[in-house]
Parts: sequence; structure tokens; C-alpha cells
Amino acid sequence: MTATAIPVALTDAVTDKVFVPTRVGVVHLGCAKNLVDTESMLGLVAQAGHEVVTDETTADVVIINTCGFLASAQKEAIETILEVGQWGKKIIVAGCLIERHKEELVAELPEVQGFIGTGEYAKIVEVLEGVLDGQRVTRMDSSDYMYQGDTPRFRTSLVPYTYLKISEGCDHPCTFCIIPQLRGKMRSRTIESIVKEAKELIGEGYKEIVLIGQDTTAYGTDLPTRTNTATLLRTLGQLDAKFRLMYAYPTTITNELLDVMATEPNIIPYLDMPLQHSHPEVLKNMKRPYGAGYNQKLIARIREKLPTAVLRTTFIAGFPGETDEQFEDLLSFIRETEFDHVGVFAYSKEDTATSFHHTGHLTQKVKKDRVRAAMQVQQQVLRQTMPRHIGKTYAMLVEGVQAGKVFGRTFLDAPEVDGLTYAKGHANPGDWIDVKITKAGVYDTFGEVVGEST
Repeated sequence: MTATAIPVALTDAVTDKVFVPTRVGVVHLGCAKNLVDTESMLGLVAQAGHEVVTDETTADVVIINTCGFLASAQKEAIETILEVGQWGKKIIVAGCLIERHKEELVAELPEVQGFIGTGEYAKIVEVLEGVLDGQRVTRMDSSDYMYQGDTPRFRTSLVPYTYLKISEGCDHPCTFCIIPQLRGKMRSRTIESIVKEAKELIGEGYKEIVLIGQDTTAYGTDLPTRTNTATLLRTLGQLDAKFRLMYAYPTTITNELLDVMATEPNIIPYLDMPLQHSHPEVLKNMKRPYGAGYNQKLIARIREKLPTAVLRTTFIAGFPGETDEQFEDLLSFIRETEFDHVGVFAYSKEDTATSFHHTGHLTQKVKKDRVRAAMQVQQQVLRQTMPRHIGKTYAMLVEGVQAGKVFGRTFLDAPEVDGLTYAKGHANPGDWIDVKITKAGVYDTFGEVVGEST
């Protein structure tokens, strides 16, 4: 997908400065929230008359939007910057890595001509044109930028789903996390701006819209007119698309929210809620909800109110001070709860996180071994639970065609992080079809097309 630009030089009548469109490419690193930022920056670049190209090797300027959350992501970002630096292109680096290591990176990366922090994305054209004018430009002062959907987004993929950011930032004090340092305090978009963008996305042909933010269930708590995620979902549920909610925080999963998911057909009964651990002492040290049996009671309430709920969560293995007994508690929790999707990550020792100063840090080997053990338990769970889908018929959003089969996702799976469904039959990407499940793997399901979904 390539945006078109008029390949001629234009003259600004006021300044007599000649505007020459340039070819701009992007390297996107990080999460879906970062992807929305990437697409909004590219939209501004295209709106300014520059040409956005999908093959960054053909670009004159490459924007690298980075992740800086974990040490592994920082390493990937630096390696990418150095690699692109060998191409002889002008480089602008954006994103969380810059927000985290501002002056240090400006000093140590002479091959980069432009730097833009997470609060300055609206100034991407200013940075780009400064770089084209031979300047070395840094814009890293603000941390309160909030994408409101009033600027165009340049689509970087041709899949039938997309992401819609409903908020930015986070107010929780989790000791392992540096997101508030990188993204600032919780800031919600208005319902009106979210609905407006959702309608535009539907008009562009998107069939599933994934709602994202650092803390989606805190939505609205900061707005002058108090609202909440349930109200937002109820409003979006009247539109002609399916909506999936990601990144919910346990303490703000309300009965009202569950009722909306249970009664609104266009709201997918899927909850992604990172719980991080099961043992009260570890959760207390993480500054997460840690009351006795809190997570267990939450799961029971969700399943009572929303029996069809698909549950995804993530855990951290090897948090400082985690004992063998506490880790076994986590394994038992995974085994007994039977989550539909689980991600397990080794604790990452980040120097600006509070937990960096905790005692009892574990070795990399212990952390990796615990991640492996936890995922093995989850796979054992899935071998027991996945066959329950066999014989059932689900609506599937087709994402592509492969070797005479169609593939896509049902309500069971979120894009990019969960599994896929493969089905014998014919359909086109973007179609909703009914698929009868005939086989289940650990992560993916298989079946046959039995008709169009209504």
C-alpha cells in the first residue's frame, strides 16, 4: 500500500521556500499501541505531500518507531538503527526508546538526524522537514500528546482488522513497569472522537476493531464528564463492526462491563487482563491487587456473568524474591483456572523500575526455566480444553487464503497474539463465514466452511 504524492516541487508563496516531496519509509517496532502512533505519523507525512513507501529500502528518509519497554526491545531497536544507518538514508528515530534515553541517544547516535519523543508525534512533519533542510532536530519535551483521531492514519497492512487507541498513559504504580515514565498519566479520548474514528474505520472496510490503551478499563475516569468503558462499549456496539477489548486491569472489570459484553452482539466476549502472578506476596511486591484469592474470585465472577468469556492473561516468572513455593502457586493457578490464552515473560531488570532495587534477583537461567515450565503447564491445559471446540460452528473473519484453504480468526482469538482457524472452503479476505470445527491443536483450530455468517 503506497500513498501517492505529486512528484513536483512546489513554492511557498509566503517564504519562497521550495517544497520538494520526499519518499518516506518506516520501520515499526513494538506493540499495537505503537503501530497506531506509526500510522498516525505517516498520515501526517502523507497529508503534508510526501510519498510514503512500504519498502523502506527505497525511501530517502526512514522513520524508526521504537519500543523501549524491556532490555530486549532496546537491543532490537539499537540494532535496527545501526543497520538502517548503513543504508545511507536520513533517519528519524521515534518512540519509547527515545523517551527513555533522550540525551544519551542523541549523543551516541550520530547517524540519526531526527529524534521525536512519544509526546511530540504531532510534530513529525516539522522534524522531517528540518532533517530534509540539513538540520539535526530533536523534539522530546512534551509527554501529554493524545491522538484524537482527527489526523489521517496511513494504513501499513491490508488485513480486515485494525486497532483503535481509546486512551494513553497509565496511573498504576506497578513496580516492574516503566510505562508511566514513557507514556505519562492516564488520558482518555472523548467518546465522540472514538466513535467518529470507529465510523471512519468501518467506512474503510474494517470488520473488527481492537480497542487498545495501556489501561482500557480505566477509560473515562479522567474526563470532566465521567464515563467508563462499559458506556463506551455500549455506544460502539451500535455500529456495524465487531469490537474486541484488550489490556483490561483487574480492579476495573465491573459487572456493568460484563453485562455489556453479555448483551451486545457486536462486543466480542473476550477479556485480555494481565494478572502478572497468583501469589499474594509476589503481587504485593509488584504493587498489584493482592487480596487473598483476589484473582480467583475475579475469574469466578467473570465466568458467572459471562459464561462464553474467552480469557487471556500474562504472567511474569522470576520476579525478584519469587520462591519455589510461590512459583508452584502460579503453576497451580494456571492449571486450575484453564485460561484460553496465556503469555509468560521472564522478569526483566529495568534500571528505572522500582523493582530494580528489590532484593532477591534471580538468575537468567532460573527465569528462563520458569517461563518454560509455566508454558508447558499451559500447553497441557490446552490439550485438555481445545478439543471442546470440535463440532461447534463459529463465525470467522477471513484474513487470507493459503493452499486452497481460508484462514482467519473466530471470537476465540485476538490478532497477532493468539491462534488462527484454518478451514476447507472458499471465501475472500474480509468475509465473515461460518466454520465448523473438526480438529483442534494446542493453539490453532481447523474446520470446514459451512456458510456465510450473518
